[in-house]
Amino acid sequence: MRVAIIQSVLLTFLGGIPVTQCSPQSSPSDISVGFALDLYRVIGESQKDENIVFSPLSVTLALGMVGLGAKETTLHQIRKAIQDNENQEGPEFTILRSISKAMTTTTASEDYSLKLANALYVQEGSMLRDQYLHSSRDYFNATIKMVNFHDSAVTAKRLNSWVENQTNGKIRHLFSSQEFNPHTRMVLVNAIYFKGAWKQKFSPENTLLMDFTKQDGSVTQIPMMHLKLTTNIGYFTNDMTELRVLELLYSGDEASLIVILPAKCNDIEYVEKLITAEQIHTWLSEMTEEEVEINLPRFKIEQKINLKKSLRHLNVTEIFESGSNLSRMSDSMELHISKAAHQAFIEVNEEGSEAAASTGMQAAAIMSLQHHKFVADHPFLFIIKHNTTGSILFMGRVMNPEIMNSNGRDTEAL
Repeated sequence: MRVAIIQSVLLTFLGGIPVTQCSPQSSPSDISVGFALDLYRVIGESQKDENIVFSPLSVTLALGMVGLGAKETTLHQIRKAIQDNENQEGPEFTILRSISKAMTTTTASEDYSLKLANALYVQEGSMLRDQYLHSSRDYFNATIKMVNFHDSAVTAKRLNSWVENQTNGKIRHLFSSQEFNPHTRMVLVNAIYFKGAWKQKFSPENTLLMDFTKQDGSVTQIPMMHLKLTTNIGYFTNDMTELRVLELLYSGDEASLIVILPAKCNDIEYVEKLITAEQIHTWLSEMTEEEVEINLPRFKIEQKINLKKSLRHLNVTEIFESGSNLSRMSDSMELHISKAAHQAFIEVNEEGSEAAASTGMQAAAIMSLQHHKFVADHPFLFIIKHNTTGSILFMGRVMNPEIMNSNGRDTEAL
């Protein structure tokens, strides 16, 4: 039995000399979706025409953990990026705390599992403020571990073992001994693992080779899953393009896969520029339930992102500079993040998924689209959404499924 997998790891390295209340208008979905879209655009711009996947929630929680130790501009930059109330002076990220608590209390089953894990690896002898350590445990259930970064080989082995365990063995050997040096004082690690079986599974016997048209107009053949079921779907249009939005529920209804499919293969760039948090809320609220015949490709993406570079584009800069204000974390005036990496993996197949604007579109009748059919045979966006909190667990796009099957392609079996 093949089971699809999703997981993500965010690693934030703090280095240097040895060493909330949210706005009443804010909601978990406001914070998660708005930041997710901002980060999606930055990553997408840097990787034109490529498949991408990342975990907005993982990045948000890691920034929140850093924000607990920040003050002044350093804190305000983090709040503004994640669209929390940047005018709030205190470090309390109340909504992030509620999201973290809601997800860590989810009951795992054979068909559904969501696992969040946070750890602080601190240089032996370093002095972190007790209040920061307490808040990290209280808000994010973070584990505090003392290590000796001078012994880089042993430290890398310990961190790799923790990451591998938290992601059910999907991410291995993430650290090398060269990652650490005598100036490393703390490594903040955030991992998220998700496994979900479809509420209604695709049958492998119905998977057939079909054409997939890439953005440049070229065509490739890929395994396409097939299923007819009753689910939520929406048809939307404006003067520039048309699109369909489909929801596929995972077992237990706690999470969904949302697929955003433009009518034409070369419209994905326009949709990426158009999409906003408000637009996503509108699409999801205006979908209706109907019987749909679905063709969806199997897809698998694994990606490592230079998060430091991406966050700088979102004006989160001070945490990477020696003058950052992390005085709620430590007395050290030189403490800063020297490296931030994000790694994510997703596989979607017949069983399910397991891991790692003024021009807004309005609901309308679209004569040119064939209702009751959803054929994802050209580039599309996808979202894994946590339905209880509205948070986006994973987000990405599929531009060319053939790339994902280049190693161990299974087309011959079809």
